[in-house]
Amino acid sequence: MGASSLPLLAQLSLGGIPSNISTSSELRSASFGAEKVITLPAPPRAEIERLLEEESLGAPLVRATFRMGIPQEVDLSPSNSGTLSYDNEGRLIWELAIRSEGAAYLQLFFDRYSLEEGSRLFVLSPERNIVRGAFGAHNNTESNSLAIAPVAGEQLVVRYESPKGDYSLPNLHIGSVSYGFRSLMHETAGVYKPGEPWFVGGIDCAPNIVTHPELDNVSRSLVLVVARGSVVFSGALINNTAENGEAYVLTASHCLNGSFSYANNQAYRENTARQCVFYFNFRSPTGNVLTRPSEEQTLSGAEIVAWDEDHDLCLLRITGVEKEDANSVGRVPASYRPYFAGWNAGEHNPPYTAMHHPQASTARYTRCDSKIPIVDYDVKNKAWTNAHYHIDKWAVGTTAGGSSGSPLLDPEGRIIGGLTGGSSYCNTPFNDYYFAISRCWEGANASDATRLQPWLDPKATGKRNLGGLDPYAPLNPQRLSHNLYSLRRDSIERTAEYVARISGVRTFYHLSDSSRVLGLKIVATTGGTFPSGDITLYSGDAKGPKEELYTTKLRHPNYTHLGGKAPRTLGGDMEFFVPIPQNVTFAKDAYLYISVTGAKNNSSTPLQLPILRSKQLPRSGNSTQILPLGASLWQESNSGNLPSDLQYTGSFWIDAIVQPIQNGNSKEEDPAKERPFIVLLDNTMRIVLPKGGSGKTAVVSLYTILGERLCRVTTSQSVTDVSLPRLDSNKWVLWSIEYNGKVYRNLTQTF
Repeated sequence: MGASSLPLLAQLSLGGIPSNISTSSELRSASFGAEKVITLPAPPRAEIERLLEEESLGAPLVRATFRMGIPQEVDLSPSNSGTLSYDNEGRLIWELAIRSEGAAYLQLFFDRYSLEEGSRLFVLSPERNIVRGAFGAHNNTESNSLAIAPVAGEQLVVRYESPKGDYSLPNLHIGSVSYGFRSLMHETAGVYKPGEPWFVGGIDCAPNIVTHPELDNVSRSLVLVVARGSVVFSGALINNTAENGEAYVLTASHCLNGSFSYANNQAYRENTARQCVFYFNFRSPTGNVLTRPSEEQTLSGAEIVAWDEDHDLCLLRITGVEKEDANSVGRVPASYRPYFAGWNAGEHNPPYTAMHHPQASTARYTRCDSKIPIVDYDVKNKAWTNAHYHIDKWAVGTTAGGSSGSPLLDPEGRIIGGLTGGSSYCNTPFNDYYFAISRCWEGANASDATRLQPWLDPKATGKRNLGGLDPYAPLNPQRLSHNLYSLRRDSIERTAEYVARISGVRTFYHLSDSSRVLGLKIVATTGGTFPSGDITLYSGDAKGPKEELYTTKLRHPNYTHLGGKAPRTLGGDMEFFVPIPQNVTFAKDAYLYISVTGAKNNSSTPLQLPILRSKQLPRSGNSTQILPLGASLWQESNSGNLPSDLQYTGSFWIDAIVQPIQNGNSKEEDPAKERPFIVLLDNTMRIVLPKGGSGKTAVVSLYTILGERLCRVTTSQSVTDVSLPRLDSNKWVLWSIEYNGKVYRNLTQTF
């Protein structure tokens, strides 16, 4: 089936916009002087139909990768294409426009890429305000190549800016342009809502992974991979005994060899690896209603370190990571909050879980509760002997094309295999096959290049299993949120009419440790035109903000399918990432205040950006302030000084990604790490016990507000689901958990 010094932007880009282009409106209308447009013919429709037919026939073969586009070889460089000019600051400018009619997106691969310090490269979509970059010398790799994440639309512009006073041509060459015939969030006309992924048809078919908080850490290892700008598959960051954060990704070999169409073709697979783009955190922040996740946390390029088609094994190392020096290990940016899954090449027992990106959709969850034997597995053009785990039946969920290469986990969240193939679908959750890492771990006649042990156990410890790794521990980056970890996470409402009557909203977080802010994640509703506005960060105390530390403009997020002519994806709800590239730090016990305004210094400008918020909370306490239109003072949103229809108790969805500067005891950690808790969803009570507490018994009771006991459950499992009698929504219940000598209680609302 298919370094912290630069912690923020996609593919380690440095952000910004090209020189002489200062505003979003200019970006929308500018032609960038690229008068010579390279027009590429669209692939024949028959070719697209043939690829889609091959994909649909993937069941009896290996699980198909998910087809998105077709790469076309080109020969484009500053010496033979585009226009050259000079700006007023003494920089050489190279601009190149590329067009292919009808494309959902275009994606570039620079097969020659080596830039000097001080140079900048951008890839832009003039019609959609999308800016990818700036790329520069920090993106240079040993392979001298760079794959750019897809850019929506049928036209894009490449713009290079030299260092001041350097008029030599840059060492750049575009070797291929991929024509996208569908996007990450593609449409299936007449089946599901416009803009929704095919696989969203019945979330129960493969639940959103955010509804399984017990996987919160290990799910951060999951990556969605776009290769050659044409196919999508899954993989996972995987730990090694050096525990140094080496950017290894485990996936399946058929994802890189065209499902064995290019078997034993070293040049083809190595070229595919160089053209991989890895998407991190591609998961919906909401559970029962899918929200389109950010596509802005990516890394580009990889090399193959272990390859064995006789087991369908592929171990990649991401090359597009920054190194402190030539001898250091490249690190996934801290703002991505990476996690490296552990592994188990030894014995294990059920239940087993899988996480994956079916049909290029958001991260999903499946589970098998029975034992899984290792069996022979034959497909049309390949046969394996005693190499694959057989999933006879999924208890929850299923897989699909695009799930290829995704990890299978033991009960401790350690990888035991990767998805090769099968025939499971929503209505037939049977017969999937995962290559077993134990079968390609070592071998008497195997070379280092065909087995996992030399790479995942470089210390030669002889271990057969290893736990996961947070590479920035003990200074773990955290996502602070009033909504994401709440039991009312899915009880949200849209705010278009509300924000039109205010100038801004402001939320705040108490920082127990001295911390730096790496970025923000905002969940909002938007259509094809992204609104303007300002984001400002302040430090302060419990009484309010005291000092402005950073301000930036709202930046059009990078999505592969978003524009004025496109349907609003997933109902228009989307999460976008706001990088904070400067060193914005806060002292211990400070308060971080984040404001989003229509215009920073003009309260007569309405907010315009409809940020999602939790539904009204019938309790005191609040984390939100608002600035009414035309007012000079911010107000608590539940203040009686506001008109009644503006009063609100709850939280707007503005999250902060922060990293402690020194050890401490932050109060914003995931509760699953410290204490047991429950989640109530659709008449199911999920009981989650802390990690490391295996074997300890918890007694859980649920009561009505009048004291009537609804149920009593005893469990020692890390995660237990209990069916409840029909509960009316918006009713208060009390839960109590007796665990490890303590009693935990909380009052919560059903929804």
